[in-house]
Amino acid sequence: MDTKSHLIFGEEICRYFDWSEDYAQWAIAPDMDMSFLHRYYRHRFSTLEAIYKEYPKIAHGIPIKDKQIIGTLILSHFYLDIFNGPIFCWGIWFPASHIPPEMTDDLLNLIIKEREKKFYEESRKRFKDILSHYLSQNEFCGSLLNTLRLATAWLPRFKFRDALNQFKKFTGWKDFPLWGDERHSSYYFLLKYHFKYF
Repeated sequence: MDTKSHLIFGEEICRYFDWSEDYAQWAIAPDMDMSFLHRYYRHRFSTLEAIYKEYPKIAHGIPIKDKQIIGTLILSHFYLDIFNGPIFCWGIWFPASHIPPEMTDDLLNLIIKEREKKFYEESRKRFKDILSHYLSQNEFCGSLLNTLRLATAWLPRFKFRDALNQFKKFTGWKDFPLWGDERHSSYYFLLKYHFKYF
């Protein structure tokens, strides 16, 4: 997804959970470089610690104290990215993807250019709607983790377990309620609508 969409989602997450909005920029951290195969190199659970160490060197002054907030915002990035291309959060052979059939990268760039204000206003509303279903950050993360799992055509149980353990180790959480499915969220239907009638 584009940078502004990630930032808007990050802002809304911070507002919803009453965190400092200074953390919102962590929602774009996996895109700190756009090198070849960056959706593999920067979009895996195994790289969370590396992102945490490297991103503040680029985003000077960004807060680094709370890894639970940072982990949540990076996870939100993974979630949004499944809507415009595969990401390899479990490894190179297990892409997670849930792209609306009407959408392509060219259309994404075009629609944002042509309808920028309306698109982002609607996106913000849909992000708020997604968040309104959750009582805690832990519950929200569990749902996004489960959504990424369900958006993967085939995922061995051990790969999911390993990624889950990496996320737990990074954030310090002991467990997540792994339920929920945000593949067909109101945001997904926003994308379908905009690109179908463009």
